[in-house]
Amino acid sequence: MLGERRAYTSDDGTPGWEALEEIVGGLEGGSAVSFASAIDLWMGSGSGAAPSVLPINSPGIMLAWLKMAILLTNPPVTIAAEGLPHKTWTRPEVDVLESTGLFVGLRFELMDGELIDKMGKKRKHVSCTRQTVIALEAVFGADFVNQEAPIDVASADNLRNEPEPDVIVLRCASRQLEANPQPSDVLLVVEIADTTLRHDLGSKAALYARAGILEYWVLDVNARRLHVLREPSAGAYQLQLELEEFDSVSPVAKPVPISVASLLV
Repeated sequence: MLGERRAYTSDDGTPGWEALEEIVGGLEGGSAVSFASAIDLWMGSGSGAAPSVLPINSPGIMLAWLKMAILLTNPPVTIAAEGLPHKTWTRPEVDVLESTGLFVGLRFELMDGELIDKMGKKRKHVSCTRQTVIALEAVFGADFVNQEAPIDVASADNLRNEPEPDVIVLRCASRQLEANPQPSDVLLVVEIADTTLRHDLGSKAALYARAGILEYWVLDVNARRLHVLREPSAGAYQLQLELEEFDSVSPVAKPVPISVASLLV
């Protein structure tokens, strides 16, 4: 029923609180009015954020609040590959979800409005990520290398994208940043690919190129090969190299040779 947006909105697209009260009342009995009042307060505040104190007194109501608050904020609907409508997400919407604690213990990456599960990593992926961090810290210093940290991208892409590269190298020390690094703060992005090679060399490469990220590496742990992408222009990397395990690579920002083999296990 939650997928049927028409059941919860009036003709002009605004939420219908009577429908909300009926639905939530059926779920939790007796708490529906508090729930509707909380949503009304939030939606009418214009702040774009949930209030810090909500008159919600059960996990069930909180879950219902989450679903309804997001679904009723005039969501964009796309058509999935299998032909079924599904919701795409924005960064403010994901922030609301995270603020409730619903994602505690979980990790997601927002890409093109889709929430991508970052939890199911194989051991080889984890080990190669660690090896890459060690190699880059030896060149740039530990304060300049972050693992799995979110970054901003091009302004036109920011609303529906918040990538978390496996490794990034920053222009300044991490402690100097108070928010996501901007593209101009990032010297190098590295993705470790075991099952995501096509995605990393396709949509992610285009996303980073549009942001003007200076250099992008994709470590193919299965083929034991490093893809080096440079010279972002017109939404694509104009220079792309494939290096084998016995080769070395020197980052553009600091031309110190790093053996590809040192990134692998």
